[in-house]
Amino acid sequence: ILDGNDALCFILHNGNGQPIVMNSSGQFAFNPALMTYGQQYFISAVAGNDNGSGCVAFNDPCLSIGAGVPVTFHAVPTAQLTGDPAICAGQSTTLTVNLTGVGPWTFDYINAAGNMVTVTTTDNPHILTVSPPSTNIYSLISLQDAHCTGTVSGFSSVTVNTPPSVINVATLCEPTNTTYTVSFQIIGGDVATYTVNPAGTLTAGNFTSNPITSGFPYSFQIDDANQCGPIT
Repeated sequence: ILDGNDALCFILHNGNGQPIVMNSSGQFAFNPALMTYGQQYFISAVAGNDNGSGCVAFNDPCLSIGAGVPVTFHAVPTAQLTGDPAICAGQSTTLTVNLTGVGPWTFDYINAAGNMVTVTTTDNPHILTVSPPSTNIYSLISLQDAHCTGTVSGFSSVTVNTPPSVINVATLCEPTNTTYTVSFQIIGGDVATYTVNPAGTLTAGNFTSNPITSGFPYSFQIDDANQCGPIT
């Protein structure tokens, strides 16, 4: 029975009625020093003699503790997208989504076509396989785990390289007609790392072969440091 000097406050406890924290509002925030994510706690109303600070003196012999309302705190989940691979046109590659929280997770990301894709997974980390037709940036949009809406971070830039190609192929016979040279221009790819096999003179994408014996065919392999060739 309440009397005139009784106060009402609320306690958070683990089921034994012993307060972990108390206040007059009944609203409790997670405190990592006192609480554990995923553990069930209880919030109970408590009535008894005022302890002088607006809550209840727990040595009151007439202390009354109400039934506990169960509550469980969950960490806000996170998703981070990582990986900045370089591939050749037509190839696929993988990106990594690192997750925290409790699975299963559902996240959304924007694909190479600019469309939103929804993925539900129990894998952590989750591996995305992508095949963009050209260089593209991927980013996460949203995240939900088994309990809470989360936060997303990071982006991945996938660089798509194309092999070099050859134009303006020409042959030039030497005056004696015993040898000839082949010349052509290389375009595309990484200009600074062009390679031609067999070797000749290569200057700023313009190639001239060493002399080739007349009557013998020619064949060259052209590539660059991205190794998306060689082309012949």
